Amino acid sequence: MATQFRVDITDEEQYAKEVLKGSTGNLHVLEVYQKWCGPTRAVVSTFKRYLLENPDAPVRFFTCCNETVQALSKFDKCEPSFLFIRDGKVAEEVIGVQLPRITRFIQQLSSNNTVAPQHNSSSDE
Repeated sequence: MATQFRVDITDEEQYAKEVLKGSTGNLHVLEVYQKWCGPTRAVVSTFKRYLLENPDAPVRFFTCCNETVQALSKFDKCEPSFLFIRDGKVAEEVIGVQLPRITRFIQQLSSNNTVAPQHNSSSDE
């Protein structure tokens, strides 16, 4: 039986409980997508590889349609948004599928014990 490595958030309560409150001491990577296109397939192999290479890393992956959770409704662009959440706060945000940047944030934020929110969504790649 295959383990589900990405959890799809289906309501406000699940978002609050699993993504925000459950991020204490862990890194949660949340992909916010548009209803018309669904979650990004291009990141699947990168996320799976990271988990295989780092089985003890405190990282969980989630997906959520921007229409499901009120706080995510502002992510209404044609590109997915990736939110990096630690201790209930967004530490970083990446707009679009920028795999080098996404991978770097996963590596950096999963190894840090404390993360100050920065909200920098500009591309540096």
